[in-house]
Amino acid sequence: MPRRPPPLRVLLPLLVLDLAGMALAGLGLAAQLGGMALLPERWQFPYHGWVLLAAGVALMLPLPRLLLRHARNPAAVEPGIEA
Repeated sequence: MPRRPPPLRVLLPLLVLDLAGMALAGLGLAAQLGGMALLPERWQFPYHGWVLLAAGVALMLPLPRLLLRHARNPAAVEPGIEA
């Protein structure tokens, strides 16, 4: 009987980063596509929607990266440790 790979444990900081990234990306999309000004006027600058969107995507990248590494080689992936 083949051995099953260990289950992947997703760390809480990665989930928090992913949620923060989704919030920033949502604010960026609302600013760019909807023309909504969800940030205070003092914090707005030209292209702030694109910057929020890029920052949100950058914050969301670590979790899919961990999931892809686990899918390729489940035994070698330890959450939070670079392989």
